[in-house]
Parts: sequence; structure tokens; C-alpha cells
Amino acid sequence: MPSTMADEQTPSLVGQLLRAVGGWTTPSGKGLFMFRMMTFGASCAGICGVSAAFLSSVFYGPIGSIAFAIGSSIGWIAAAIYGWRTSVAHSLIAYDQYPKLMLIHMTRSFRLMGLERVKLDSPEDVANFRYRLVNDLRYKSMLVGAYETAAPLIDLQSLITYKRVARVECSLCLSAPLTLAISRRSAR
Repeated sequence: MPSTMADEQTPSLVGQLLRAVGGWTTPSGKGLFMFRMMTFGASCAGICGVSAAFLSSVFYGPIGSIAFAIGSSIGWIAAAIYGWRTSVAHSLIAYDQYPKLMLIHMTRSFRLMGLERVKLDSPEDVANFRYRLVNDLRYKSMLVGAYETAAPLIDLQSLITYKRVARVECSLCLSAPLTLAISRRSAR
């Protein structure tokens, strides 16, 4: 059983960066999402702005500052739309694979929303709650925030599953030549 809040949630790389830079403890899912969106948006805005300034200086002369402002604005908006859509898609995939884990993280991250009353005992309950997640913006944003805190556990579970499958595949590959050699000896 974890003894501290820091032990309960393993921070992601972004969380470790926030802890190293700001001295923060384990950040919330909302904070991780905002930090990731700010860094992604700023980098896309910079790249699009510089590209637009370069292209405008090549074709139109010295109006690079206006083109930079327009290009960086377009880059920021495109990054925000892409980042939100990607986060929602990842969150829904995680909910489909681990519905109870995602509900636990939603409940922990958003304590005042009454999510502890949601039951996922049957496949119909899971499907009904997924419908609510897809169609209600409040629930969708809570799911995205919960995914940010659940992602390290999901990655760990995926790694464990991968190692288990790889071990079984390797044991089958190694035992096949041995079985073939034993069957050849017994045939003699």
C-alpha cells in the first residue's frame, strides 16, 4: 500500500520535468495536459511563424514580422486542435482497454464531480458511461485529465504484457527445435 501521495502516482516524463524545474510534487492530470499543450503549441507556433516569415521575405520582401505573427497564430491554433483531438483519442482508447482504472483516476482527479457513484459492473454500464464521455464535454475533459495521470500505469501494463508475450513466443521458438531433435532421435 502506498505511503505517500508521490508513491501513489508514478509521474510521467513531463511530470518529472515539472518536478525538476519547479520543485513541484506529482502534478495533476490537468497540469500535465496544460504543460504538454503549451510546449507543443509554442514549438508549432515558432516553427510555423519562422517558416511564414521566411517564405514571405522570399516572395514579398520585408514584411516578415506580419507573416511571423500570422504564421505563429495559425501554428498555435493548429497545434491546439491537433493536441486536443489526439488527447481525446488516446483517452478513449485507454478507457476502452481499462475502464475501471480510468474511472479511478477520474474520481481521484475530480473529487467534487460525484464520479464515485458511477458503477462499471457490466458491459452495458461501461458502454453507457462511454457514451457520456464521448458526448459531454465536461466528462471528455475529465477523461483527458485522468489519462495524463493514468498513462504511466497503462504504459507499465503494456510493457508487462509485451514481455509476457515475448517470453511465451521465445519459449515456443526455443522448444520447437528441441522437440524436433527429440522426435528425430526417437524415430531412429
